[in-house]
Amino acid sequence: MNYYQEITLLPDGEIGLSFLWGKVFGKLHIALVNTKREDGSIPVGISFPQYMKVEGCRLGGKLRVFSNDKETLLLCDIEQVLNALKDYVHLTSIRTVPSNVSQYSIYSRVQAKTNVSRLARRKAKRKGISFEDALKSYENFEEGFIDYPYLNLKSWSNGNLFKLFIKKDEAENSNLASFNCYGLSSNSPVPEF
Repeated sequence: MNYYQEITLLPDGEIGLSFLWGKVFGKLHIALVNTKREDGSIPVGISFPQYMKVEGCRLGGKLRVFSNDKETLLLCDIEQVLNALKDYVHLTSIRTVPSNVSQYSIYSRVQAKTNVSRLARRKAKRKGISFEDALKSYENFEEGFIDYPYLNLKSWSNGNLFKLFIKKDEAENSNLASFNCYGLSSNSPVPEF
């Protein structure tokens, strides 16, 4: 990742950080989808420079958007995408990643496996079995708890609200640059500075 833009959220007394994250990230998601390759991957990754796994699960108030080339960030047109929120965000120009970066991280999505009914529906569809049979396979299922920072988002496809849990792991630098439509990946690192 050679280029980046940094978004700083500017909450105020009326608009809180959590609400603002949902709005900014929802709009950023659309910008990232515009860069989708033929294979379905996105060449743009994100990082949360103030990510802290502490009580309250905070992501901080900054987001960096990375790409291997400047043209891809120009294609995202983040300034235009966030125009409606211009009073609540500060966006830097496209910058070169510092050459002395020595730390890299992978930001990935963690999905909760807590809704047995939803899991059974998915299994029934995937395996071609009845819902009842799929539900029986979850009789001894114990719901898990996810203790990672998250964003409250609204699905553009079905309008449902959901939590996007984000996990950060340290990583080695690599040339992988394949992210999902949220700028997250299970194997592509982004620079930390």
